[in-house]
Amino acid sequence: MSFKFKNPKRSIANLGNKQFDLNKKQDMLDYLNEMSKHIKKIPMGFRLSAFTQTIKGYVLDMFELSNLQKYLFEGAYFDLFSLDKNLNTYKVSHKFEHPLFYLLRFVYDNFSSCRWPTAGVLGVIYDNKFEILSVGSNAPIGEVKTGNYFVPEAGKEVKIKMEEHGLVNRAFKCPRKSIEECGSGKCYGTCRVGCKQYTHTERAVILNAGLGRISNIQNADKETFVVESWPYEGKGDLTLLFLGHWWFCEPCSKALVGAGIKNIIVVSPEIFKTWNWQGYPLKD
Repeated sequence: MSFKFKNPKRSIANLGNKQFDLNKKQDMLDYLNEMSKHIKKIPMGFRLSAFTQTIKGYVLDMFELSNLQKYLFEGAYFDLFSLDKNLNTYKVSHKFEHPLFYLLRFVYDNFSSCRWPTAGVLGVIYDNKFEILSVGSNAPIGEVKTGNYFVPEAGKEVKIKMEEHGLVNRAFKCPRKSIEECGSGKCYGTCRVGCKQYTHTERAVILNAGLGRISNIQNADKETFVVESWPYEGKGDLTLLFLGHWWFCEPCSKALVGAGIKNIIVVSPEIFKTWNWQGYPLKD
């Protein structure tokens, strides 16, 4: 089985002898279900990148930011490090009904190796349409197995137990939480050593869209690696649909702002404010 890496610029997806209109909720769900069967045939470390290249370029109609009004709410905590004053932020209920949300949920449910899963769909809005540039998750770059892994920041080993989850393996418990030296915001190198999670979702969508690069490649296996981004110069307003948490760390924020992000749509912060950080399934 092979994927044709292309830029369709349309909403009709062909998979085998089946055709799906991605503007329709049921067609999007059927397409994602069928796609998952094909993705399982690809080595684990390539599954997200293959899916990213497959979904890239599809244009979904009927996307107006004004349509979000009935799903918007206030009061939940949300912040962006290095907040750009020209950035529009929307806090949206997970009841948000749009085929893009089902695409986002598919990435969230299937590709994260982390106990706190996140997912993003990056695209551009123009003419009341949304063109997909990339998808991303805190996904593994290889098959992760149960075993002992050396954590460079803490200078010690930690045992990591993996379990099958979606289209990848996921840590049964986050190894960072079992090491005293790894407090909040520290030891993200552990994610790459143990769970083979290469980067955070926000930076992953920038890299997958071709809007950035790792500028200090010699430190790519450590938590100090940097994603340098450049402004999107195509048609439309760069927009991120995001699911998983309500706070963007400094490196992720810099990558997004550097790419010229105009809109960020954060889904379900009313759940994540009290949600168990260990990443139990999102309730409908």
